[in-house]
Amino acid sequence: MGSEKRKIASGLVGYYTAEELTGQRCLVFANLKEKKLVGFPSHGMVMCASDKNKNSVKVLTPPESAKLGDIVTVQGLQQTD
Repeated sequence: MGSEKRKIASGLVGYYTAEELTGQRCLVFANLKEKKLVGFPSHGMVMCASDKNKNSVKVLTPPESAKLGDIVTVQGLQQTD
């Protein structure tokens, strides 16, 4: 799972350049159905956080100890199958 490459449309164009995101580690929802966005099938969703007015958007990064493909949990949230 961790070595699988995916194309993901993110909607982050106003906040990041492609160069800023290329090669960066991030959290991705990978169990979503494929959806055609901006001309190609997107296979996931980049997880981000923003302020109330979306003036500042930050890509969420996994813990340093996480390996590609690890499932990351958030304290206080329950995992559902």
